[in-house]
Amino acid sequence: MSNMQFKVSREEILNELETTNDDNVRAAGLHLHDQNAVVALSGNVSSAKQQQSTAVTDEVNLYDLWTPSHIAFLDQHIWLSKGQTPEATFDFINQTLLTLSNDFQNFRVYPEEMKTIGYHLDETREGCYRLQLFSFKGKLGVNCTRMAGDSLALCSLWNALKRELHDSEFYVDKFIVEGEEMDEEDDEIFGEDGDEDEDSFKYLDFSRDPAFVSKMIDDIQDINVGTHALLLLKFNMQKERNLLLISESFAQNLFDSSVQRLAEQNTTVPDAICLSHILTHLFEQTVTTLAVTLDQVGHILDAAEKWSAEDMNSKTIVPTSSEEASALLLATLSQAFKQVGEGAKDELNLEDRLSMISSKSQFEQVKTAMNSMEQN
Repeated sequence: MSNMQFKVSREEILNELETTNDDNVRAAGLHLHDQNAVVALSGNVSSAKQQQSTAVTDEVNLYDLWTPSHIAFLDQHIWLSKGQTPEATFDFINQTLLTLSNDFQNFRVYPEEMKTIGYHLDETREGCYRLQLFSFKGKLGVNCTRMAGDSLALCSLWNALKRELHDSEFYVDKFIVEGEEMDEEDDEIFGEDGDEDEDSFKYLDFSRDPAFVSKMIDDIQDINVGTHALLLLKFNMQKERNLLLISESFAQNLFDSSVQRLAEQNTTVPDAICLSHILTHLFEQTVTTLAVTLDQVGHILDAAEKWSAEDMNSKTIVPTSSEEASALLLATLSQAFKQVGEGAKDELNLEDRLSMISSKSQFEQVKTAMNSMEQN
């Protein structure tokens, strides 16, 4: 954000900020335009729909576009080109978010407010964001707010999203235009054959310090540093040498710690995503040597169901589901049941559980994973 300061009156601040005693609302930084979310937090979803309906009774559009009273209430933002519509822009943003996360939905959409809240993982960083369309003095824009997590992770997402919006002519980014011109000049001077192997510095080399790997696995259970340990493990296991080392020396310990963390109540969306990738790697590499118990398979099934759909009883506005975590966990279950025996399916009521997941999940890749399980 810019260091420019704006003078905002006390009345403007009071009119903009939502006064509530709910800690979750304060932490999320909700404003008065978040009426639907505030009422939903109180557990009265029907009232939220009534409020939203009342707000648009005299309008053609079925949404309530945020209109901040002062530019100081905006975070990182862009101004859309003339002629762009909120509907087309909002649809494009959500489709781009899917593309940037390998077609997995790790975000929650609030179409009545043209707002999307989600999580983004960028290598060894993660963050929670809010993207929202707004109107200010007759101009349409997109605002990006960091709600939690690493600002660098969200800068990466925001820059990628701006690039897509620019390339699709939703707005013009002068910095991208200037950068492209400079890149063309550099190519003419230096040529295009300057790429080197990035793996040498992109990933850690676990073989240099196996004790550090052991410590990361132990840290998985630590509520303070567990998420960071999972991010490091997930990302660096993409390097074949690291994956081989873990498979040979740490597989069982990592598997046991991962399943234990997966079963805990305080597991977050980034935790679940990392754990699902780690378990996928382990089953692919060490399926014949892993010792898997019936309880552990049950924990994986519980987690797959938990992350398959939003928890409508939750008082938070951030996502409580992850298509990525649920789909990957379901995919690992086929291998897990081979370890404990087919009879475990009846003990865990697998058919009924899958039917329940299918009835409440709207995620396409979750349904694909379930169909694959049924065929196996």
